[in-house]
Amino acid sequence: MGEAKFDEKKFIEFLVGNRCIGFFEEPIKLSSGQESSWYVNLRELQSNFFKLEKFTDFIKDFL
Repeated sequence: MGEAKFDEKKFIEFLVGNRCIGFFEEPIKLSSGQESSWYVNLRELQSNFFKLEKFTDFIKDFL
């Protein structure tokens, strides 16, 4: 079995497509109360087995 290769572009597309990361022109207020032009939220992945499995596949390929 060949070694899997990490595909950074597909990983980023996966994160953006699943709304795990977001970028904003106008800063948004985070739950911490701080403002930011970007965020990372991986909670969506833990509620969907197939998305979580795909995410872990990316991590395994990266390592």
